[in-house]
Amino acid sequence: MTTKLLKNLAAAMLLLAVQDAWAQRYNQLITNPPLLKSASGNFTITAHDSSHNFYPSQTTPSAIGGDTLLFNKPIPTMAYNQATYLGPTMVWQGGQMLNLSSVNRINGQSTTIHWHGLNLPAHLDGGPQEPIEKNGGTFNTSFNVIDPTQTCWYHSHLMDSTTYQVIKGLAGMILVEQPTDPLISMLPHHYDTNDFPIVIQDKGFTFGPKTGNVCVVNGLDTAGGGSIHTPGNGPYTLVNGVLNGYLKVPKGLVRLRLLNGSYRKTFQVVVGNKYNTPTAYEPLYLIATDGGFTAIPHAIDSIIIGPGERYEILIDFSLKNNSDTVYLNNRSSSLPAAGPPGTTTPGYVTGGFINKNAFMAFVVDTSIHPATPGIKPVTLKPYAIDTTNVSYRLKVLGNDSTIGGKIGTWTINGDTMNMDSINDIIQVNSKEIWSIKNTTNVYHPFHIHKVQFQVIDMRDTTGAIVYNSFYNGTLPKNWLGYKDDVLVPPYRTVRFVASFDSFPSPEINPMYAFMYHCHILTHEDNSMMQQFVVVDTVQIKAGIRKLSQKGNFILYPNPAGDVLNLKGSSTSAGTLRITDILGRTLREEKVMPFNGILPVNIADLPRGMVFVEWNSGNTHFIQKILLK
Repeated sequence: MTTKLLKNLAAAMLLLAVQDAWAQRYNQLITNPPLLKSASGNFTITAHDSSHNFYPSQTTPSAIGGDTLLFNKPIPTMAYNQATYLGPTMVWQGGQMLNLSSVNRINGQSTTIHWHGLNLPAHLDGGPQEPIEKNGGTFNTSFNVIDPTQTCWYHSHLMDSTTYQVIKGLAGMILVEQPTDPLISMLPHHYDTNDFPIVIQDKGFTFGPKTGNVCVVNGLDTAGGGSIHTPGNGPYTLVNGVLNGYLKVPKGLVRLRLLNGSYRKTFQVVVGNKYNTPTAYEPLYLIATDGGFTAIPHAIDSIIIGPGERYEILIDFSLKNNSDTVYLNNRSSSLPAAGPPGTTTPGYVTGGFINKNAFMAFVVDTSIHPATPGIKPVTLKPYAIDTTNVSYRLKVLGNDSTIGGKIGTWTINGDTMNMDSINDIIQVNSKEIWSIKNTTNVYHPFHIHKVQFQVIDMRDTTGAIVYNSFYNGTLPKNWLGYKDDVLVPPYRTVRFVASFDSFPSPEINPMYAFMYHCHILTHEDNSMMQQFVVVDTVQIKAGIRKLSQKGNFILYPNPAGDVLNLKGSSTSAGTLRITDILGRTLREEKVMPFNGILPVNIADLPRGMVFVEWNSGNTHFIQKILLK
């Protein structure tokens, strides 16, 4: 045999060995977070420092993300309760009075625990206003669970540090169950047997210096930029805190509760026959969105899931044999998007997705027998959208390099986050349509606290209803349900309707505020977040005098006719909003910096009592004006 032939044979054998090693890379058994229930409604959730091995079965270096790496090493993390990463899956019963004790055992850092997707009092929401002090601080909450059956989650929401703490591991799932809901027992519902939490997270690692051709994992990339891998072209993808994992599933119907717990990445999830570029896909059925069950099980081949979103899907393994394997894949490597206004180029937003390799594998195990296998119902819950008797709000997502001397500061309505400012006052039991207008060239997952909304449509820069091929020319099936988080494409406006019912705050005060923000955590931490309060009519009127005393602004005349004058000096842009006594927005407009008298034409507004709200920088006031 010639030397050349021997070299070719050796190269071929090496290629086969590499391919076989790649095929066997999904070799780490995924263990699901423990289930935490309480008949009394008493829960204690403790945040603490820990360490976690993301790939414990790796004993020899392997090619991951294009580099020869060794991961078998615990690295510093944060977690809840006794976990080394993430936290337990809590089960909350509808109608139950919950008594939650949140404890912070993290060394030297404050934290919060936000109950994402749930309707509860603002001061118990776990937002930035409710920090839990470092080194043993405790935050106790008590409230009634009024939400329907749904999959929610909890995570850190500490001002300016959300990215860091979520990357380190501070997140977990919540399953809300209404005891009288017949769908609970009808669907697959045996946790960790045919009902599985699937927490997908993009992750970056740092590595030590090369030893030969091998790098050893050194820690987590907590900068939130995904660009300091040494070496490595990550980020990598975890499921339930496991890299390159597999999950054993029964030969039958399986329910997957998908959560995109990533700090910045969006995925197009499919279940395919190969780890990379599948040639066949398993049928999937969407049964729930963020806020609970859809009307019917929607047949889908894939689903786009942005940061913070949750979806429940059914997949049927009954035709598989023992040890048959399929893969949870990322179908695309980039997000399609409309081009800037005035262009017809569709373009692509690179970096929206990571590579197209599988997140994990499903391995059929015929020895697993759920107590009840579950079925796929024909119908689930009634679903209809009501847009009568609404008021309107516009939220413009932007990027401004001139604010605060920072390059590329993310904004909403031209403003950055201010903990002392209230951006919106909403009357309890009112219904509103919000228009989320994205003026940037990147996708933004827009999340609002307290409410579950219903998407109405998506519009282009001309105001025409439009969808692209990514959404099959219609409203996406994953938008046909109640949501608290929606992925807004570049240069598009997504409209939704929401009812702001229950739990009005006791006063108009930023300490009783809810958040709305981009759920790309680096954007949220970089000012793309604002806040609102929900109060009743009496509280709105009571709060007027207190808020009117802020700043050196005057509104006159009162009563007013066709023109209302705002007198003062504003060095930053502001928002002028006029609402009726029911809290419905009659007009909202952006006002550039001014000094002196700003006339506002109000001739077209209906006559009667209105509230005029001015918000600029640290100045915020409301004044009652009679229009004659």
